[in-house]
Amino acid sequence: MTRAGYLKRTNLTNYREQKRGGRGSSGGKLRDEDANTGVFVGSTHDYLLFFTDQGRVFHEKIYDLPEAGRDAKGTHIRNLLPSLRQDENIASVLSVSGFDQAGSFIFATKSGIIKKSLITDYANITSAGLIAINLQQGDELIGVDIQQNGDDVVLATKNGQAMRFEASLVRDTGRATQGVIGIRLREGDEVVSMALVPQSDTGGELLAVSEYGLGKRTKVADYPSKGRGGLGVITLDITEKTGPLVTLAHVAGNEELMVLTEKGTVIRTRVEEVRVTGRNAQGVKVINIGDKDRVIDAFPIRREDEL
Repeated sequence: MTRAGYLKRTNLTNYREQKRGGRGSSGGKLRDEDANTGVFVGSTHDYLLFFTDQGRVFHEKIYDLPEAGRDAKGTHIRNLLPSLRQDENIASVLSVSGFDQAGSFIFATKSGIIKKSLITDYANITSAGLIAINLQQGDELIGVDIQQNGDDVVLATKNGQAMRFEASLVRDTGRATQGVIGIRLREGDEVVSMALVPQSDTGGELLAVSEYGLGKRTKVADYPSKGRGGLGVITLDITEKTGPLVTLAHVAGNEELMVLTEKGTVIRTRVEEVRVTGRNAQGVKVINIGDKDRVIDAFPIRREDEL
């Protein structure tokens, strides 16, 4: 999907695996006013949920989305979701198999608010959308995930802070609610990413990727689990070389990593090629980008032979 709102469905095999630090490949033809904002992986039978920056949610079956080649631009999102307001943009996209499954949607906003609501509360999404979360003035939704009992939440900020706490500290509330404070922010900072650490995690890692294409893995055990509402700990040493933090994701180490840039370049590499270091490190080059480009998203996916 691009910032201007173009969406397409393409096969994952169109993106060949590359070594860490490469230049990637084209993810779609973009005009000067366009910029990529996300790539999403899911089964054709799943629902794709579109959460907007204003706190609403829409849904479409993946098999109903337009299919196109890797270099194609796609179809404008407003042709698929005509009820989007003029000043409303897609902030997060999530693939789900249905709305009768156990668990909760967990929401994070850029001002550090966290909220949970049962998945079953979202079963009746219409073409006009539903309110997914009430937002305070000036706040925006930045992430949504599916949370199960026992998970920990990690909120990460653009200036490299991370706060880990038990998801059980946030009680389930209805759709049209605001949530509670997850992390307190220093002046000029904002939340950019949310990761979930499963209760079953015994040796996992948190993978951080910065705007200028640097990445690293750090053991989850290096992040102390505390009560929500603190300032957190350093998760990435932010410098002029790294640029701001873009993504913090939970990994086991055997996944593949998709990294997407604003100009439409995508690299598909192995998570294991990203070095394991401490929380205060800067990391290694994951993707080689030009001076006028920047990373805007990165996420792990299961290896193709496991899909």
